[in-house]
Amino acid sequence: MSNVLTMTATEAGRRFSKLLRLVENGARVRITSRGRTVAVIDAPDAEDDGREAERKAWDAMEAHWATMEPVTVGPWTRAELYERDGYWPGSPSIPVFWPMPRASIARRKIS
Repeated sequence: MSNVLTMTATEAGRRFSKLLRLVENGARVRITSRGRTVAVIDAPDAEDDGREAERKAWDAMEAHWATMEPVTVGPWTRAELYERDGYWPGSPSIPVFWPMPRASIARRKIS
C-alpha cells in the first residue's frame, strides 16, 4: 500500500466528510483502533461501482434458498397464541419469559 494516509477511528469519525473528500480525490486511508488496522478505505474502480458484487451476493443467496425446504407454520389466531402461552391481556399473571426490569416486577402485585 503505497501512499496510504493513516487515521485513528476517533479522528475518522470526527472528520468523516474530510475523509470522504480525501478518498474521492484518490487517497487510500487506513483506519486504526488501538494501534491495529481495522479498515482501509479506497475509492472504487471506475468500472466497478459495487453492482457486480451485489449481484453475485444475491445470486448466491437465491441459490441457497432454492436448496431449502419451505416451512409452513400454519395459521392461528391471536387468541390461540395467548392461550398457548398461558397469558391473556389483562390477566394478573406475568409470563416468566417477558423481559421486565426487576424493579417493575417487585412493584407489580402478582396474585
